Amino acid sequence: MNKYLEKLAKFRKADKRMYDAWHLICDILEYICVALVFIAVLITFAHLLPELGDVFSGKGTLELMTFLEDVLTLAIGIEFMKLFAHPSMSQVLETVVFLVSRHMLVGNPTPMENLLSSLSIILLVMAYLAVRLLAKKAGIAKEEESGQDSSL
Repeated sequence: MNKYLEKLAKFRKADKRMYDAWHLICDILEYICVALVFIAVLITFAHLLPELGDVFSGKGTLELMTFLEDVLTLAIGIEFMKLFAHPSMSQVLETVVFLVSRHMLVGNPTPMENLLSSLSIILLVMAYLAVRLLAKKAGIAKEEESGQDSSL
C-alpha cells in the first residue's frame, strides 16, 4: 500500500510539472500574440498619420470613411491587446462593443442588422450584470483590477 501511495505522489508531482510547463508555454504564446497585435497597431497608427491630412483637406466622404474604418480598426486592436493583458468579462464586453460599433459605422448594415447589433449589445450587458449579481449574492464576487468602472 505504501508503494502505491509513493507512486501516486510521484505521478502527481510529474503531472503538476507537466501542467506548469504547458501553462508556461501558453503564457509565452499569449505574449507573442500580444506583441504581434502591438506591432500591427503601431503599423496601422503609422499609416493613419498621412491619411489625417486628407481628411482635413476635405477631399470627400470616401477619405473620411476610409480614415474612420482605419481608426476603428486601430481601436479594436488596442482593445484586443487590453483583453490579452487583463482578461475579464468587462474587457470582453468592451471589445465586442467596439467590434459591433465598427460594423455599424463602416459596414453599411441594413436597419435590421443595426437593430440586431444593438439588441445583442443590450443582451450582453444584461447577461454580464446578471452574472455579477449572482456572484455577489453567492459571495464570490471580486473587484476587477482593470481600472474600469465597477458599475459594468
